[in-house]
Amino acid sequence: MLQAQLRDATGVDMLRGCVLRRIDAAGTSERTLDSADDWYDVLAEVFHLDLADVEAPERAALWHRVYRAHQEWEATAQRATTP
Repeated sequence: MLQAQLRDATGVDMLRGCVLRRIDAAGTSERTLDSADDWYDVLAEVFHLDLADVEAPERAALWHRVYRAHQEWEATAQRATTP
């Protein structure tokens, strides 16, 4: 699973797979990134990881691996909570 974390003066941003979480004095906010464009935008804008030097096929393959793992994680979590 891909993870990125970045702490700043007011809190911390964490990306785990497709889930972006921000923890700061106001609490915790979370959102799921459902598209490659959003996911790569977050990597670049929030974590300063501009992967522009990575070729398009490799970027697509990375996104598909991360998204597929996220879907599997969601399915497992749903099965665990279903009686």
